Amino acid sequence: MKGRGITIPIWQNIAPEGLLKSHGFSIKNELTGMSLQLKGIQNRPHRLSFQKVSDANSATLWSKLFHKAFGYFISPKTVELTMDRVDYLIGNHGPESIGTAVIYMDTPKVAGIHSIGVVPNHRRKGYAADLLNHVLDLAKQQGAIYATLQASSMAKVLYLKTGFQEDFLIQNFVKH
Repeated sequence: MKGRGITIPIWQNIAPEGLLKSHGFSIKNELTGMSLQLKGIQNRPHRLSFQKVSDANSATLWSKLFHKAFGYFISPKTVELTMDRVDYLIGNHGPESIGTAVIYMDTPKVAGIHSIGVVPNHRRKGYAADLLNHVLDLAKQQGAIYATLQASSMAKVLYLKTGFQEDFLIQNFVKH
């Protein structure tokens, strides 16, 4: 309880918020755990082209785009070290790289969807939906029957519109 910068995730309000606040923690963010059965999801056309991260240069590009989209940094080295097990994707609109996505096959039938992000100057154009639809298509191609993700408040509307259901709430508290 003495270290600064420590983040503690709390699922479904299992810990009293007052206890955490009395020890110097405050809420950092809230995420909604969501899931989708892929059985009835149809492939949808999208305007983006997609590039799978496969080398140091594309890992660096993915990392820069992720930072612009989410405001925090994931090292290109981390991407390089895990790209044999995790599909890191870059969404391109014409010659311009505009977003990121990640798909991870947690089990043979469950795809974890992560990091659906669009750089700020390309938001509100439907590109996040294109990124999401592409990774859902990939998940089905890889044999998944379910997709799961954690949604920020900004992205939750898109996921609900796509058919995801809300399963649980995660509150992240950070020590100051």
